[in-house]
Amino acid sequence: MDTAEKRKRETRRVTLVGLFVNLVLIAAKISAGIIGRSDAVVADGVHSGSDMISDLMILIGLLFWAKPKDRDHPYGHERIETLTTLVLALLLFGAGILITYRASTDVWRRHESVPGLVALYAAIAAIVAKEVLFRWTKRVGTGMKSLAVVANAWHHRSDALSSIPVALAVLTAILIPAWWFIDRLAAIVVSIFIIYAAYRIARPSLMQLIDTAPPIEVREALEQVMRSTHGIISVHEIRARYLGSKIMAEAHVEVLGSVTVEEGHRIAEEVKKNVLEKFPEIEDITIHIEPVGDFAKRGKP
Repeated sequence: MDTAEKRKRETRRVTLVGLFVNLVLIAAKISAGIIGRSDAVVADGVHSGSDMISDLMILIGLLFWAKPKDRDHPYGHERIETLTTLVLALLLFGAGILITYRASTDVWRRHESVPGLVALYAAIAAIVAKEVLFRWTKRVGTGMKSLAVVANAWHHRSDALSSIPVALAVLTAILIPAWWFIDRLAAIVVSIFIIYAAYRIARPSLMQLIDTAPPIEVREALEQVMRSTHGIISVHEIRARYLGSKIMAEAHVEVLGSVTVEEGHRIAEEVKKNVLEKFPEIEDITIHIEPVGDFAKRGKP
């Protein structure tokens, strides 16, 4: 088995385990929150859904948008990533709004109910499980030198940390029944994080759908690489847009009018080669050759 295939299988394995653990924790926390009358634990279960999204993104990517280009999809399948991410983010956003409304209503109308121990046990179990998952995933990602897997590991850690104040709020409400509202306030705080997570997930997808250009730093570095190619006089009309996590770009480059068509083609291929070597995030770039007179090289009007 070659190294690439081994990395792919290891990535799939650690991600599947993470996805399974997340599904179990989400179901356990939401169920325990409902049974134990804890809005905070229910909200924490939904918040775990934001962590699960990263697992889903990697798995769906391996199955769909990582597929090679074909006749019906000459630019690839990366837009599937954009649409999937946006749908999941919208579902997460809706859940955050619903939890906020429910918890706020309970506090406003004084629907007093003290959480049960089952809610506290679920929160503590989630903290322990996510910390173990974080350590294992990080070790695997570091060993494979996979930034995606390491980033996914830190999602597990953040989920574990977010469960700590939830557990403390539930414990406080259990020990001091008159402070039952602490559980609802914790639910509102967690739901704010849920809504913010949905925003962070959705924003890049929205920017991609309206063909937002990469940061100016990327475009300036791209221009610098093209200008450094032998035979290029100037570069202009650089345009780039995201296609999933990749970038599609095009640019107009000027060469001396005295060069042959064959030489111009060679220069364009050299520019493309340099760009793709320096920018692995660029999927493809189209180079338009524009001939100019010798005066352009000397900078005369």
